[in-house]
Amino acid sequence: MTLNLAKSNCKKLEGIALELMSRAKEAAISFDISKIELIHFYNKRTIIEEGLKLGAIEISPKPLVRWLGVFLDSKLTFKQHVEIKISKAKTAFYLIRRLGNIQRGLSLQALRQLYIAYITTIADYRIQCWWKSKSRDYLLARYQSLQNKALKLVLGAFRGSPTQAMEIEASIPPPRIRFEKLCNSYALRILKFKENHAVKKAYIEEVNKDRDELATSSSSSSSPRNSTIRHLLQLKTQLLSLASRVQQLIQNWKIERISLDWQKPWSPPISAFFSISRGSKEEAVQEHLRLVENLQESLEWDLVDIYYTDGSKDSKSSAAAVCKIGEKNRIKYATNWNLGPYMEIMDAELYAVYRALEYLKQ
Repeated sequence: MTLNLAKSNCKKLEGIALELMSRAKEAAISFDISKIELIHFYNKRTIIEEGLKLGAIEISPKPLVRWLGVFLDSKLTFKQHVEIKISKAKTAFYLIRRLGNIQRGLSLQALRQLYIAYITTIADYRIQCWWKSKSRDYLLARYQSLQNKALKLVLGAFRGSPTQAMEIEASIPPPRIRFEKLCNSYALRILKFKENHAVKKAYIEEVNKDRDELATSSSSSSSPRNSTIRHLLQLKTQLLSLASRVQQLIQNWKIERISLDWQKPWSPPISAFFSISRGSKEEAVQEHLRLVENLQESLEWDLVDIYYTDGSKDSKSSAAAVCKIGEKNRIKYATNWNLGPYMEIMDAELYAVYRALEYLKQ
């Protein structure tokens, strides 16, 4: 529930809770009121002590609430969440440390695998809720300290060994890179969510709200336009910050679409013959010229279509080209396409073949 005044917010929550309890009573369902928790999220320095009163039971606000394994504090700093997760990860680390050292016990490879599979999964739980690439350095230091201890155990290094050298030697990425990978992976998962998924619906709702506010501010001339637009373009929620990562991973949201109308699994295979010369380049040229002469002699030119395709790539761009030849190897027409800097050479070659087949189909 989001309101400006805590008192109004609590009254509205009381009404909702009492309504749910009355409906539960009609359905012969009982709620355990002792498990109901209340927390206020605010940015003020003063503590909000406004609580709920459900009948004869009073519910006071708590400074910390656990929800789906995530510990939420009143100001959403996630300091307590990080401290709790790091404490649990350290407990697991001290247990693993007993299993081996540089003289006996588990091998260094096994200790590294245990750290990645067991300890990091405990410490990194739901870092997508709070991690941002340009902030939270004070929380990152807690993870770096834990990883430094694990690196010394895995490699058997001395206490004063440089951290970056140990991370390279053990092939373990720094926590910052690990967090970026987890956030990028979750951002890509958002693309796979269905339209009625709660996370995707919340994201679309926030985007539409910002778009409406931006349109309203652009049409009105009462406030400074540049400052208003700059304020509206800021990523206001963590969900928007996560989803914006996809724009960096996938240019302009241009995602390949696949339709069964284009690629029918039940269609018969195309009859084609492929020939690759085993000779040198000069011998392959002569074989090809003889093949073209044979086609010219055996068939009329109206029944023969000969296309040459090619794809190329340099440091700045990639391109594909198609050329059709006629009698006496005269060029009937030639065309090419600029495919941009992100296309690989193999894709450019295949695109040229695809366009040649499209011309042949017509």
